[in-house]
Amino acid sequence: MPSLPKIPTILFVLALVGLARWPVESGMTESFRDRGVLQKPLDVDMRDQLSQNAYVAAFGGFRSLIASLTALQADVSWQNKEWGDVERKYEVVTALQPQVESYWEAASWHMAYNAASYYLEDWNEHGVVDELRREYWRRYIERGHQFLEDGIRKNPESWKLRMLAGMLFSSRFMILDHAKASEYFEAAFETGGAPEYLRRRAVYELSYVPEKKQEAMRQLKELYDESPRHHTPVLLGTLLDLQLEFKAPASELVPIRLFGESAGGAAKELGDYKLYRESLGGSVSLALDALIVRLVNAAKKQQPPTTE
Repeated sequence: MPSLPKIPTILFVLALVGLARWPVESGMTESFRDRGVLQKPLDVDMRDQLSQNAYVAAFGGFRSLIASLTALQADVSWQNKEWGDVERKYEVVTALQPQVESYWEAASWHMAYNAASYYLEDWNEHGVVDELRREYWRRYIERGHQFLEDGIRKNPESWKLRMLAGMLFSSRFMILDHAKASEYFEAAFETGGAPEYLRRRAVYELSYVPEKKQEAMRQLKELYDESPRHHTPVLLGTLLDLQLEFKAPASELVPIRLFGESAGGAAKELGDYKLYRESLGGSVSLALDALIVRLVNAAKKQQPPTTE
């Protein structure tokens, strides 16, 4: 009779520890798992992605340690520009520790920014054409977005992961979609734990969507009237720009003095707003452009600032 293969003592002990700690499948246990108090059992498919030793260790309750070690291995793969390996390792890391939002953030960053940028700018293999570069660029941005979506499902209270998804769609260097970015920023703010600027950011993004501009103007006016703490340069500039575009009554316009006590100061402030908007892939209205020119001319004549 053939002898059974010997199991390393440490693996045997870890397996016993894992079995001893394995929670009883009951209603209370499932409730704890749904709330994130207890982690769900490892999927058997994880064996295909972990070594035997690592799988047994994770089974025995060492998920955090194995996730940390795998994340370190992913960093080595990143430095070697082995993007497929980075992706696979972060799939393991996030499966082992789904409630650690920083792992989802790192996974998305590597895919959407590092890998995507590499394939668009630095991929120099023989036969690579621009069309293939763009295809891989888009593929890795979408994979980065998917990591964030998966992370949000595992961490429904996370405002940060929603904010990061909004940033993906608000950058002209990514896949620009201002409407989707607005939805993510609004959802981030509505979690209740997000910084207040995300509330304004959600409305700014709407102002880039042609069919949403008037809605953006309405919401910006509500914020403006609500409190002076919302009177940031971007909010003031965006609101005045939209008011001029849609010919709001003069009595409702943002006072020009809020941009500067002099015509030159107001012209500079609005000029900076114009450059900011263009840097995000947008533009200002013809009416605001004309106002900037009038303010520049008024400054030359040392006249006070006015919207007239």
